[in-house]
Amino acid sequence: MSERLRKNGSRRRRLLLASAWPPAVGGAATFTERLASNEEILRHFEIIAHQTIKRPSLAFREDWGMLKSRWVPLLKGLSTTKNIVRYVALLARHRPEVVQIHYNSPFAGPRFWEAAFYLVVARAIGAVTVVRHGGLDHFQDSGNTQLRQFLIRNAYCRWISGLVLQWEGLRESYADWIRTAGLTTKTITIPNTVDVDAFRCTTPRGATEQDNRLLTIGCIAGPEGRRKGAYDLLQVVAQMKRRSGKPEFKLSALAAEPEFIRAVDERDVGSIVECKPVLTGDDKRRWYSQLDIFALPTYREGFPNSLLEAMAAGCAIVTTPVDAISSVVYDEQSALIIEPGDTDALEKALVRLLGDDTLRRALGEGALARASGHYDVRSNWLRPLLDLLDELPVIHRSA
Repeated sequence: MSERLRKNGSRRRRLLLASAWPPAVGGAATFTERLASNEEILRHFEIIAHQTIKRPSLAFREDWGMLKSRWVPLLKGLSTTKNIVRYVALLARHRPEVVQIHYNSPFAGPRFWEAAFYLVVARAIGAVTVVRHGGLDHFQDSGNTQLRQFLIRNAYCRWISGLVLQWEGLRESYADWIRTAGLTTKTITIPNTVDVDAFRCTTPRGATEQDNRLLTIGCIAGPEGRRKGAYDLLQVVAQMKRRSGKPEFKLSALAAEPEFIRAVDERDVGSIVECKPVLTGDDKRRWYSQLDIFALPTYREGFPNSLLEAMAAGCAIVTTPVDAISSVVYDEQSALIIEPGDTDALEKALVRLLGDDTLRRALGEGALARASGHYDVRSNWLRPLLDLLDELPVIHRSA
């Protein structure tokens, strides 16, 4: 942090973080929690928390069991209204100098209008605004109407003082547009991070000859399981079971949704598939330590925390080269890379890994080295954000 911020920091500035917070799980909540507990941030900012997840501990289908009900949009609308009222109350009470808004897709999708409202109100009280784009979508995605694109170009991005993106490719895309549009928005990249020491596996893998242990393939089968390729993986596992009769592996599906559990029963693979609930803390770290292979044959991603966690645990990884993943792991060095939806390639990759202890070990070591060298939470990962906050205008308010 430069002298400029220290001189203006006779008292800590107030920073409101509008984001997912624990007990919500996922990349946004993890990033926010680490940001809010960072010693350098806390020396210069008083953190004000605003939870943007409607019900952090449960999904809507788990809360009310009526995902397809006509009442769900109304319930979600009421929850959004409650969030907005609470946000306005926090701004009125604390008058933060800086507001950071974090959404997976703040420029597209159903969160656009909510994120836009947060931004407008923050600017109305004179706060400096930072948006962290934690997901997949560029504002020019086809899902955005012409009205949205007009608003983004002529208002939304002009109100943003700083834009935080998750990987360099996305940053370059936005930076080119910001430059040609003549905007002054500062753009930085802050990737997700992982606590490598916490996830590092201390027991050796590949000891199947000694203990007859079945090799374990792990995947994420939560609400976005289809996008993450969990059902493709299930199809491949079913094919491998039919061909071998008695496969020497099992599939462990984390955060398995009822739909995924029904698919397991329909494919008659319950004998080799275990469905796990959402796990956190030590339970999640223990789950990763029991995996030999982590499969993420995803179709679209932002910057998946699950991939970093598997890398830190030293798992051999099969994944696809989409979005941030293409810059995180490299084919035959730290993962086996296949194309999204190519179930034949997925099966071949799994067969290779299941039959080759040396390859599994080498890819696991390569993945761990990448996680340790580039994505460890103990690195100076927040420096770009600290520099950005240092460069932004300093708003003076009474204590």
